[in-house]
Amino acid sequence: MPPSATLSWPQRSGAMKRTGNRKLGRSLSIKALEDEGGLQQPEFISRKSGDFPVSLTCLSAVANMQDNGKFGEAQQELEDIVSGSKSRREMAMACLLLGELFNRWGSCSQSYSIEIMAKGAMYASRAVQLYKEDDSDMDIEFRKFSLYWKAINCASVASLGGCNTWSADAAMQEAEIAMQEMSLTRINSTPKQVMEDGGYQDFVHGMLIYCKALGVERGYFTLKDGKDLNSLLLESLQMFQDSYEKLIASCGELNNQTVKTVTMISTMNKMLGNKEEAIRWAEKEVHLRNKLHGDLNVRTQIAKKKLEEMTGIQEADEAEEEDDPSLYGSSLIDPSEIVWSLNPFELTREYKINCILQMFKCSGLSELFNIPEDRLLRYVLKVR
Repeated sequence: MPPSATLSWPQRSGAMKRTGNRKLGRSLSIKALEDEGGLQQPEFISRKSGDFPVSLTCLSAVANMQDNGKFGEAQQELEDIVSGSKSRREMAMACLLLGELFNRWGSCSQSYSIEIMAKGAMYASRAVQLYKEDDSDMDIEFRKFSLYWKAINCASVASLGGCNTWSADAAMQEAEIAMQEMSLTRINSTPKQVMEDGGYQDFVHGMLIYCKALGVERGYFTLKDGKDLNSLLLESLQMFQDSYEKLIASCGELNNQTVKTVTMISTMNKMLGNKEEAIRWAEKEVHLRNKLHGDLNVRTQIAKKKLEEMTGIQEADEAEEEDDPSLYGSSLIDPSEIVWSLNPFELTREYKINCILQMFKCSGLSELFNIPEDRLLRYVLKVR
Protein backbone atom coordinates (compact mmCIF):
# COMPACT_ATOMS: atom_id res chain seq x y z
CA MET A 1 0.00 0.00 0.00
CA PRO A 2 1.38 3.48 -0.78
CA PRO A 3 2.29 5.63 2.23
CA SER A 4 -0.35 8.11 3.29
CA ALA A 5 0.27 11.78 3.85
CA THR A 6 -1.24 15.12 4.64
CA LEU A 7 -0.38 17.93 2.25
CA SER A 8 -1.68 21.49 2.22
CA TRP A 9 -3.73 22.51 -0.78
CA PRO A 10 -1.84 24.72 -3.27
CA GLN A 11 -2.99 28.31 -3.67
CA ARG A 12 -4.43 29.13 -7.08
CA SER A 13 -2.51 31.50 -9.29
CA GLY A 14 -4.15 34.24 -11.36
CA ALA A 15 -4.07 31.94 -14.36
CA MET A 16 -6.35 29.57 -12.49
CA LYS A 17 -9.17 32.11 -12.01
CA ARG A 18 -12.61 31.41 -13.42
CA THR A 19 -12.76 31.88 -17.16
CA GLY A 20 -15.27 31.47 -19.97
CA ASN A 21 -18.89 30.42 -19.65
CA ARG A 22 -18.20 27.28 -17.66
CA LYS A 23 -19.41 27.43 -14.07
CA LEU A 24 -16.36 28.12 -11.87
CA GLY A 25 -14.18 27.84 -14.99
CA ARG A 26 -13.20 24.23 -14.30
CA SER A 27 -13.67 21.09 -16.32
CA LEU A 28 -15.59 18.25 -14.71
CA SER A 29 -12.52 16.02 -14.49
CA ILE A 30 -10.41 18.60 -12.64
CA LYS A 31 -13.40 19.43 -10.41
CA ALA A 32 -13.70 15.71 -9.63
CA LEU A 33 -10.06 15.59 -8.59
CA GLU A 34 -10.43 18.69 -6.44
CA ASP A 35 -13.64 17.44 -4.81
CA GLU A 36 -11.76 14.32 -3.75
CA GLY A 37 -9.10 16.42 -2.04
CA GLY A 38 -6.58 16.90 -4.83
CA LEU A 39 -3.19 15.70 -3.70
CA GLN A 40 -4.60 15.01 -0.24
CA GLN A 41 -6.90 12.21 -1.41
CA PRO A 42 -5.99 8.92 0.29
CA GLU A 43 -5.04 7.16 -2.95
CA PHE A 44 -2.25 9.60 -3.78
CA ILE A 45 1.33 8.71 -2.96
CA SER A 46 3.04 11.43 -0.95
CA ARG A 47 5.21 12.10 2.07
CA LYS A 48 4.14 12.74 5.65
CA SER A 49 7.32 14.66 6.39
CA GLY A 50 6.63 17.33 3.80
CA ASP A 51 10.08 16.81 2.26
CA PHE A 52 8.61 17.31 -1.19
CA PRO A 53 6.75 20.66 -1.31
CA VAL A 54 7.40 20.73 -5.06
CA SER A 55 4.53 18.29 -5.53
CA LEU A 56 1.98 20.76 -4.15
CA THR A 57 1.90 22.84 -7.34
CA CYS A 58 1.49 19.89 -9.70
CA LEU A 59 -2.31 19.85 -9.67
CA SER A 60 -2.52 23.58 -10.32
CA ALA A 61 -0.31 23.20 -13.38
CA VAL A 62 -2.34 20.29 -14.75
CA ALA A 63 -5.63 22.09 -14.09
CA ASN A 64 -4.22 25.14 -15.87
CA MET A 65 -3.30 22.92 -18.80
CA GLN A 66 -6.86 21.66 -19.17
CA ASP A 67 -8.91 24.69 -18.16
CA ASN A 68 -7.20 27.28 -20.33
CA GLY A 69 -6.06 25.06 -23.18
CA LYS A 70 -2.55 26.57 -22.89
CA PHE A 71 -0.77 23.24 -23.13
CA GLY A 72 2.61 24.76 -24.02
CA GLU A 73 2.66 27.15 -21.07
CA ALA A 74 1.34 24.55 -18.62
CA GLN A 75 3.82 21.94 -19.85
CA GLN A 76 6.62 24.45 -19.30
CA GLU A 77 5.23 25.09 -15.82
CA LEU A 78 5.38 21.38 -15.07
CA GLU A 79 8.92 21.17 -16.42
CA ASP A 80 9.92 24.13 -14.24
CA ILE A 81 8.42 22.39 -11.20
CA VAL A 82 10.37 19.22 -11.89
CA SER A 83 13.66 20.92 -12.82
CA GLY A 84 13.35 23.21 -9.81
CA SER A 85 13.45 20.24 -7.46
CA LYS A 86 16.11 20.44 -4.79
CA SER A 87 17.26 16.84 -5.23
CA ARG A 88 16.90 13.81 -7.49
CA ARG A 89 14.57 12.24 -4.93
CA GLU A 90 12.36 15.32 -4.92
CA MET A 91 12.31 15.34 -8.73
CA ALA A 92 11.41 11.64 -8.77
CA MET A 93 8.53 12.27 -6.37
CA ALA A 94 7.20 15.11 -8.53
CA CYS A 95 7.31 12.87 -11.63
CA LEU A 96 5.64 10.03 -9.73
CA LEU A 97 2.81 12.29 -8.60
CA LEU A 98 2.35 13.57 -12.14
CA GLY A 99 2.27 10.03 -13.51
CA GLU A 100 -0.52 9.21 -11.10
CA LEU A 101 -2.30 12.54 -11.51
CA PHE A 102 -2.56 12.25 -15.29
CA ASN A 103 -3.98 8.74 -14.90
CA ARG A 104 -6.68 10.03 -12.54
CA TRP A 105 -7.40 12.96 -14.83
CA GLY A 106 -7.86 10.51 -17.71
CA SER A 107 -10.16 8.25 -15.71
CA CYS A 108 -12.36 11.22 -14.72
CA SER A 109 -12.57 12.52 -18.29
CA GLN A 110 -15.43 11.63 -20.58
CA SER A 111 -12.95 10.53 -23.23
CA TYR A 112 -9.83 8.68 -22.18
CA SER A 113 -7.61 11.02 -24.22
CA ILE A 114 -4.33 9.79 -25.65
CA GLU A 115 -2.67 13.14 -24.83
CA ILE A 116 -3.50 12.75 -21.14
CA MET A 117 -2.34 9.15 -20.90
CA ALA A 118 0.83 9.80 -22.93
CA LYS A 119 1.86 12.49 -20.44
CA GLY A 120 1.09 10.16 -17.55
CA ALA A 121 3.26 7.45 -19.12
CA MET A 122 6.07 9.92 -19.79
CA TYR A 123 6.22 11.21 -16.21
CA ALA A 124 5.92 7.74 -14.69
CA SER A 125 8.79 6.60 -16.96
CA ARG A 126 10.93 9.51 -15.79
CA ALA A 127 10.17 8.63 -12.18
CA VAL A 128 11.23 5.02 -12.83
CA GLN A 129 14.53 6.19 -14.32
CA LEU A 130 15.23 8.60 -11.45
CA TYR A 131 14.53 5.94 -8.82
CA LYS A 132 16.77 3.49 -10.68
CA GLU A 133 19.63 5.92 -10.27
CA ASP A 134 19.12 5.88 -6.49
CA ASP A 135 20.23 2.61 -4.87
CA SER A 136 18.81 3.54 -1.47
CA ASP A 137 16.29 1.11 0.04
CA MET A 138 14.65 4.15 1.59
CA ASP A 139 12.70 4.85 -1.62
CA ILE A 140 11.94 1.30 -2.69
CA GLU A 141 8.19 1.71 -2.12
CA PHE A 142 8.14 4.76 -4.37
CA ARG A 143 10.24 2.93 -6.95
CA LYS A 144 7.69 0.14 -6.95
CA PHE A 145 4.77 2.53 -7.45
CA SER A 146 6.55 4.40 -10.22
CA LEU A 147 6.73 1.03 -12.03
CA TYR A 148 3.06 0.41 -11.17
CA TRP A 149 1.97 3.67 -12.83
CA LYS A 150 4.35 3.28 -15.76
CA ALA A 151 2.92 -0.17 -16.53
CA ILE A 152 -0.71 0.97 -16.32
CA ASN A 153 -0.18 4.26 -18.17
CA CYS A 154 1.86 2.71 -20.98
CA ALA A 155 -0.73 -0.07 -21.37
CA SER A 156 -3.45 2.60 -21.58
CA VAL A 157 -1.46 4.38 -24.30
CA ALA A 158 -1.20 1.06 -26.17
CA SER A 159 -4.97 0.49 -25.90
CA LEU A 160 -5.49 3.90 -27.54
CA GLY A 161 -3.21 3.13 -30.48
CA GLY A 162 0.09 4.63 -29.32
CA CYS A 163 1.43 8.20 -29.33
CA ASN A 164 4.36 10.22 -30.70
CA THR A 165 6.77 8.56 -28.27
CA TRP A 166 5.58 4.96 -28.54
CA SER A 167 3.64 2.93 -31.08
CA ALA A 168 0.92 0.67 -29.65
CA ASP A 169 3.30 -2.32 -29.69
CA ALA A 170 6.18 -0.34 -28.16
CA ALA A 171 3.96 1.08 -25.40
CA MET A 172 2.71 -2.41 -24.51
CA GLN A 173 6.29 -3.68 -24.46
CA GLU A 174 7.27 -0.85 -22.07
CA ALA A 175 4.29 -1.79 -19.87
CA GLU A 176 5.34 -5.45 -19.78
CA ILE A 177 8.94 -4.56 -18.88
CA ALA A 178 7.71 -2.29 -16.07
CA MET A 179 5.46 -5.07 -14.75
CA GLN A 180 8.37 -7.52 -14.72
CA GLU A 181 10.65 -5.03 -12.93
CA MET A 182 7.89 -4.32 -10.41
CA SER A 183 7.73 -8.03 -9.52
CA LEU A 184 11.45 -7.94 -8.66
CA THR A 185 11.31 -4.73 -6.61
CA ARG A 186 11.20 -6.13 -3.09
CA ILE A 187 13.12 -5.86 0.14
CA ASN A 188 12.91 -8.00 3.29
CA SER A 189 9.13 -8.49 3.35
CA THR A 190 6.80 -10.15 5.83
CA PRO A 191 4.39 -12.83 4.53
CA LYS A 192 1.61 -10.23 4.63
CA GLN A 193 3.64 -7.78 2.54
CA VAL A 194 4.47 -10.52 0.03
CA MET A 195 0.75 -11.28 -0.26
CA GLU A 196 -0.05 -7.58 -0.72
CA ASP A 197 2.66 -7.21 -3.36
CA GLY A 198 1.16 -10.20 -5.17
CA GLY A 199 -2.23 -8.50 -5.15
CA TYR A 200 -0.79 -5.37 -6.74
CA GLN A 201 1.18 -7.45 -9.24
CA ASP A 202 -1.88 -9.44 -10.32
CA PHE A 203 -3.87 -6.21 -10.67
CA VAL A 204 -1.26 -4.71 -13.01
CA HIS A 205 -1.14 -7.96 -14.98
CA GLY A 206 -4.92 -7.90 -15.30
CA MET A 207 -4.80 -4.27 -16.49
CA LEU A 208 -2.24 -5.09 -19.18
CA ILE A 209 -4.37 -7.94 -20.53
CA TYR A 210 -7.48 -5.73 -20.36
CA CYS A 211 -5.72 -2.95 -22.31
CA LYS A 212 -4.51 -5.50 -24.83
CA ALA A 213 -8.12 -6.67 -25.27
CA LEU A 214 -9.25 -3.07 -25.85
CA GLY A 215 -6.46 -2.67 -28.40
CA VAL A 216 -7.59 -5.82 -30.19
CA GLU A 217 -11.20 -4.59 -30.20
CA ARG A 218 -10.08 -1.27 -31.72
CA GLY A 219 -7.86 -2.91 -34.33
CA TYR A 220 -4.44 -1.95 -32.89
CA PHE A 221 -3.36 -5.52 -32.09
CA THR A 222 -3.75 -8.86 -33.83
CA LEU A 223 -4.09 -12.03 -31.79
CA LYS A 224 -2.03 -15.12 -32.57
CA ASP A 225 -1.83 -18.75 -31.42
CA GLY A 226 -5.57 -19.30 -31.78
CA LYS A 227 -6.50 -16.75 -29.07
CA ASP A 228 -9.62 -14.66 -29.38
CA LEU A 229 -10.96 -11.57 -27.62
CA ASN A 230 -13.12 -13.59 -25.26
CA SER A 231 -10.16 -15.64 -24.02
CA LEU A 232 -8.26 -12.40 -23.28
CA LEU A 233 -11.18 -11.04 -21.28
CA LEU A 234 -11.44 -14.29 -19.30
CA GLU A 235 -7.71 -14.22 -18.60
CA SER A 236 -7.93 -10.61 -17.40
CA LEU A 237 -10.91 -11.45 -15.16
CA GLN A 238 -8.95 -14.32 -13.59
CA MET A 239 -6.02 -12.01 -12.78
CA PHE A 240 -8.35 -9.50 -11.10
CA GLN A 241 -10.00 -12.27 -9.10
CA ASP A 242 -6.58 -13.52 -7.96
CA SER A 243 -5.63 -9.96 -7.05
CA TYR A 244 -8.83 -9.55 -5.02
CA GLU A 245 -8.20 -12.71 -3.00
CA LYS A 246 -4.65 -11.60 -2.12
CA LEU A 247 -5.66 -8.04 -1.26
CA ILE A 248 -8.53 -9.22 0.92
CA ALA A 249 -6.09 -11.45 2.83
CA SER A 250 -3.48 -8.73 3.25
CA CYS A 251 -5.32 -5.38 3.25
CA GLY A 252 -8.98 -6.17 3.85
CA GLU A 253 -12.00 -4.84 1.94
CA LEU A 254 -11.79 -1.22 3.06
CA ASN A 255 -8.70 -0.49 1.01
CA ASN A 256 -8.45 1.63 -2.13
CA GLN A 257 -6.55 -0.95 -4.15
CA THR A 258 -9.07 -3.63 -3.19
CA VAL A 259 -11.90 -1.37 -4.37
CA LYS A 260 -10.13 -0.75 -7.69
CA THR A 261 -9.95 -4.51 -8.17
CA VAL A 262 -13.66 -4.87 -7.38
CA THR A 263 -14.35 -2.21 -10.04
CA MET A 264 -12.39 -4.13 -12.66
CA ILE A 265 -14.04 -7.47 -11.79
CA SER A 266 -17.41 -5.83 -12.40
CA THR A 267 -16.14 -4.28 -15.64
CA MET A 268 -14.79 -7.58 -16.97
CA ASN A 269 -18.00 -9.44 -16.16
CA LYS A 270 -19.98 -6.75 -17.96
CA MET A 271 -17.74 -7.07 -21.05
CA LEU A 272 -18.16 -10.85 -20.96
CA GLY A 273 -21.96 -10.53 -20.79
CA ASN A 274 -22.21 -11.89 -17.22
CA LYS A 275 -24.86 -9.36 -16.18
CA GLU A 276 -25.76 -10.76 -12.78
CA GLU A 277 -22.10 -11.04 -11.73
CA ALA A 278 -21.34 -7.57 -13.08
CA ILE A 279 -24.19 -6.13 -11.01
CA ARG A 280 -23.18 -8.09 -7.89
CA TRP A 281 -19.63 -6.70 -8.01
CA ALA A 282 -20.89 -3.21 -8.90
CA GLU A 283 -23.09 -3.30 -5.78
CA LYS A 284 -20.04 -4.31 -3.75
CA GLU A 285 -18.08 -1.38 -5.22
CA VAL A 286 -20.78 1.12 -4.28
CA HIS A 287 -20.96 -0.32 -0.74
CA LEU A 288 -17.18 -0.16 -0.24
CA ARG A 289 -16.75 3.31 -1.72
CA ASN A 290 -19.59 4.53 0.48
CA LYS A 291 -17.87 3.20 3.59
CA LEU A 292 -14.43 4.45 2.53
CA HIS A 293 -15.24 7.90 1.18
CA GLY A 294 -18.94 8.62 1.81
CA ASP A 295 -21.97 8.90 -0.45
CA LEU A 296 -21.12 12.37 -1.79
CA ASN A 297 -17.64 11.41 -2.97
CA VAL A 298 -17.23 11.79 -6.74
CA ARG A 299 -16.14 8.19 -7.28
CA THR A 300 -18.98 6.86 -5.15
CA GLN A 301 -21.40 8.79 -7.34
CA ILE A 302 -19.77 7.47 -10.52
CA ALA A 303 -20.02 3.91 -9.17
CA LYS A 304 -23.71 4.41 -8.30
CA LYS A 305 -24.44 5.74 -11.78
CA LYS A 306 -22.74 2.75 -13.40
CA LEU A 307 -24.74 0.39 -11.20
CA GLU A 308 -28.00 2.13 -12.10
CA GLU A 309 -27.14 1.83 -15.80
CA MET A 310 -26.33 -1.87 -15.48
CA THR A 311 -29.48 -2.57 -13.48
CA GLY A 312 -31.57 -0.71 -16.05
CA ILE A 313 -30.06 -2.70 -18.92
CA GLN A 314 -30.74 -5.99 -17.15
CA GLU A 315 -34.33 -5.07 -16.35
CA ALA A 316 -34.97 -4.04 -19.96
CA ASP A 317 -33.44 -7.25 -21.30
CA GLU A 318 -35.43 -9.39 -18.87
CA ALA A 319 -38.65 -7.61 -19.79
CA GLU A 320 -37.92 -8.15 -23.46
CA GLU A 321 -37.29 -11.86 -22.87
CA GLU A 322 -40.56 -12.23 -20.96
CA ASP A 323 -42.73 -10.61 -23.66
CA ASP A 324 -44.62 -12.84 -26.06
CA PRO A 325 -44.18 -11.38 -29.59
CA SER A 326 -47.53 -12.86 -30.68
CA LEU A 327 -49.27 -10.30 -28.44
CA TYR A 328 -47.97 -7.39 -30.52
CA GLY A 329 -48.42 -6.07 -34.04
CA SER A 330 -50.01 -3.19 -35.95
CA SER A 331 -52.42 -5.64 -37.58
CA LEU A 332 -54.04 -6.28 -34.16
CA ILE A 333 -55.38 -2.70 -34.08
CA ASP A 334 -57.78 -1.17 -36.58
CA PRO A 335 -56.75 2.43 -37.39
CA SER A 336 -60.30 3.59 -36.65
CA GLU A 337 -59.84 2.54 -33.01
CA ILE A 338 -57.16 5.20 -32.42
CA VAL A 339 -59.16 8.27 -31.36
CA TRP A 340 -58.57 11.21 -29.00
CA SER A 341 -61.14 9.89 -26.53
CA LEU A 342 -58.89 6.93 -25.60
CA ASN A 343 -57.59 7.18 -22.03
CA PRO A 344 -54.04 5.72 -22.05
CA PHE A 345 -54.22 5.07 -18.30
CA GLU A 346 -57.14 2.69 -18.82
CA LEU A 347 -55.54 0.70 -21.67
CA THR A 348 -53.54 -2.50 -21.29
CA ARG A 349 -49.82 -2.36 -21.95
CA GLU A 350 -50.15 -4.52 -25.06
CA TYR A 351 -52.96 -2.35 -26.51
CA LYS A 352 -50.95 0.86 -26.02
CA ILE A 353 -47.87 -0.60 -27.75
CA ASN A 354 -49.98 -1.94 -30.62
CA CYS A 355 -51.45 1.54 -31.04
CA ILE A 356 -47.94 2.96 -31.32
CA LEU A 357 -47.03 0.40 -33.98
CA GLN A 358 -50.19 1.20 -35.94
CA MET A 359 -49.55 4.97 -35.71
CA PHE A 360 -46.04 4.53 -37.09
CA LYS A 361 -47.49 2.46 -39.95
CA CYS A 362 -50.43 4.77 -40.75
CA SER A 363 -48.34 7.94 -40.62
CA GLY A 364 -45.85 6.45 -43.07
CA LEU A 365 -42.92 6.84 -40.64
CA SER A 366 -42.06 3.14 -40.73
CA GLU A 367 -41.84 3.21 -44.52
CA LEU A 368 -40.13 6.62 -44.70
CA PHE A 369 -37.32 5.60 -42.36
CA ASN A 370 -37.31 1.92 -43.38
CA ILE A 371 -37.98 0.67 -39.83
CA PRO A 372 -38.98 -3.03 -39.71
CA GLU A 373 -41.87 -3.54 -37.29
CA ASP A 374 -40.06 -6.22 -35.27
CA ARG A 375 -37.17 -3.82 -34.66
CA LEU A 376 -39.52 -0.99 -33.71
CA LEU A 377 -41.28 -3.34 -31.28
CA ARG A 378 -37.99 -4.30 -29.59
CA TYR A 379 -37.12 -0.62 -29.21
CA VAL A 380 -40.50 0.32 -27.73
CA LEU A 381 -40.37 -2.59 -25.27
CA LYS A 382 -36.88 -1.57 -24.12
CA VAL A 383 -37.57 2.14 -23.61
CA ARG A 384 -41.19 1.91 -22.52
